[in-house]
Amino acid sequence: MGSLAFISTVAAGGDLSARESFLLPVGIVGSAIATVGLAVLIWCLPAFLVGVQRWVVAMVGAALAFTLALTWFDATAIVGIASTTTDPVFDDIGSSAGVSALFVPKSVLGLVAFAALAIFGRRSGTLGRAGAALIGLGAVVFLLPPYPPGLVLVSIGLLVAARGTGRDRSHANE
Repeated sequence: MGSLAFISTVAAGGDLSARESFLLPVGIVGSAIATVGLAVLIWCLPAFLVGVQRWVVAMVGAALAFTLALTWFDATAIVGIASTTTDPVFDDIGSSAGVSALFVPKSVLGLVAFAALAIFGRRSGTLGRAGAALIGLGAVVFLLPPYPPGLVLVSIGLLVAARGTGRDRSHANE
């Protein structure tokens, strides 16, 4: 939900500058919600991905932790920067090498971790075809600097996998 709120600020903010769009309350709240959601997901991940190799679960957790850092940065630091600078200064900060480097761990870990999860989760039977496909697609999209597109795909993939797992378990008990 937080990622979708963030995406809505991009879609709705056509006339706004980048600085002004980061000050929209829906984006700030969306980033905060994404932060909390990622913390819960990281906490629950080992219990959900039973049967997947530990290194894959650890890498997925690390990728999500770096994504969590970005969502928290968007909910706090970016708001502070946007509220105290002008549009040109904000654009210069946003295009700097230092800020761009913040996305590298999320992107690289996301690609490797979610691709591994899609492959090994499918092989172990933890993920169904649809969940693995969405997570695999999310792995590729995780290369994009903003977090929402990849996180939305991975989240939907995990949701599909969880629903399929619950259905499979309920039929196994019959």
